[in-house]
Amino acid sequence: MYCRNCGKELRENASFCASCGLKLKEDKTNEIDQVEVIEEIIIPEQKIESLASNTIILGIVFLTMIISIGLIIII
Repeated sequence: MYCRNCGKELRENASFCASCGLKLKEDKTNEIDQVEVIEEIIIPEQKIESLASNTIILGIVFLTMIISIGLIIII
């Protein structure tokens, strides 16, 4: 489990965070926070892959436009 305040790993039966001092609830809400942290890590990675794909597509479109303009000027 991880502290929902500072993100540090907690001991199994901890009643407070040893790092920031946050008093922990007994209902194990920190386990939910751990899942949310994992989702936050995965989502940006997917966005980076999407951004890379978009950059490649834009590069190809830009290059095609430059070649087309060059051909028009030559003709």
